[in-house]
Amino acid sequence: AESARQLADAYERLAEFAGPVPDDNPDAAEGKLLLTDLDSLFKLFDKDRNGRITLSEMSAAAAALGFPFESEADATRAFAAMSGGAQECTQERFVLWWTELRCVKLAISHT
Repeated sequence: AESARQLADAYERLAEFAGPVPDDNPDAAEGKLLLTDLDSLFKLFDKDRNGRITLSEMSAAAAALGFPFESEADATRAFAAMSGGAQECTQERFVLWWTELRCVKLAISHT
């Protein structure tokens, strides 16, 4: 039960980055995110421009965007979800995470 709550908390924290849930209308422009936007967002996180995001880079970006993590444990859980458990997150994994997160938000919004 505790790990389920922690996972839900981590997803909620990550959802703050995912923006609005897209409209069901496939022609609706609002809420849709282009790959170029994800590229720009990834570059915002990737301060040293090495093509990978670290936990410290994600935490710094979250704080700069106005969404600081309440604790190091929260940041660590959120980063593990984003990176798939790896020490660094590639741009490919970042895009996959973002897409999965938006699907989760969409599913939750329709329950």
